Amino acid sequence: MAGAKIQISSEGAQAVSEVLTQLVNNLDDLAPALGNVGEHLMLTHRDHFDQQRSPDGDPWQPLSPEYAKRKKKNKGKILRLNDILRDTLAYNIGDDSLEFGSNLEYAAIHQFGAANDMIPRLAAIPARPFLGLSRDDEKEVIKIFSELLK
Repeated sequence: MAGAKIQISSEGAQAVSEVLTQLVNNLDDLAPALGNVGEHLMLTHRDHFDQQRSPDGDPWQPLSPEYAKRKKKNKGKILRLNDILRDTLAYNIGDDSLEFGSNLEYAAIHQFGAANDMIPRLAAIPARPFLGLSRDDEKEVIKIFSELLK
């Protein structure tokens, strides 16, 4: 699959994984909780684009001076020429998993960065991670799943 995504499954981060394992063992239908997590991620990732930072809180690399000069729209905004990348964020729910990300081919380039060995006059694209779980996201995921266990 082209694009970039994060997955939350029973093999994820330790604290989230423990709660998910309990849920998988004790509940038949995780879809409502996974849907709540997906909606939470939609909101927080939109905030990341507004704040131009990674889920960890690190600011994104600034635009190259050359690109900043020729950029026609949203001049001071990173990864937001037309907001297509931000607006294609979506989630899919599986039996016991949630996938969150974008299916755009260039999503992975912005998430991980890309060297430019083919055309020397073009600059490399730095990584500007826009997907991931912040500590606050992890706490919210645990809260959502813990409420389902009660």
